[in-house]
Amino acid sequence: MIVLLALGGSVGACDVAVVGDSTAEEDILTVPGLTWVAQWRSSLTDTEICNFALGGRSLAHFVKPHFLGATAEPEQWWEGFGPRHPGDRSWIIPGKSWMTTVRDSHPRTLVMAWGLNEIWEGAADGSFVTMYRDRLRSVVTQTRAWQPAPRIVLLTSLELQPDPAVMEAVPPSRLAAINDVTRQVAAESGSMLIDVNRAWRAYPKPSRLLDKSMGGNGISHPSTLGHLLISRIVMLSPLLPISHH
Repeated sequence: MIVLLALGGSVGACDVAVVGDSTAEEDILTVPGLTWVAQWRSSLTDTEICNFALGGRSLAHFVKPHFLGATAEPEQWWEGFGPRHPGDRSWIIPGKSWMTTVRDSHPRTLVMAWGLNEIWEGAADGSFVTMYRDRLRSVVTQTRAWQPAPRIVLLTSLELQPDPAVMEAVPPSRLAAINDVTRQVAAESGSMLIDVNRAWRAYPKPSRLLDKSMGGNGISHPSTLGHLLISRIVMLSPLLPISHH
């Protein structure tokens, strides 16, 4: 049975909190309202979906207690996070960490979409897999200790479009390894998994999902069609029952 991933009735500020990288953020690179999170939100008008995703960041930044919000995006983006233009990232509280900000929204469901930025860290010695696994396990444990404890949903990442300049430094096998870790941690922790990657690879013309002429960047940012595919995968996931209170 296929049902909508929907949770109505707010406990705190958010029914659903989404965290992740630029593939989840509603940013200036994408036509407003067409990201997968925005499409999901517009389809569930009785559900408060809060997007805390940050482009260019990774799970490593999410877990850092001193990775703090600022009044503007820092020039050294790895030192913190802030709005890039007026009205951007209105959820940021200066001086407050990324994870704490999400925690204090009291989400009933926490959707985490990591992967693309994890493939760069520790790539030289192959330790990126171990670091990601350890961090993801730790975050699942930490977030389940929040009050109220959210339902955890993990998304695998989209598929990269091969580019010789990029793939020489980061072969696709690294992203495959990261996605395998996400599946593993979901299974062992009893978290819910939405396997975006498998659906992405099954699409007849996957290059269109990143097409520059349709709003993508040709390598790793979804086109409008790519965002549409992700939104449908999420909304039609059979893994979460509808729950209205």
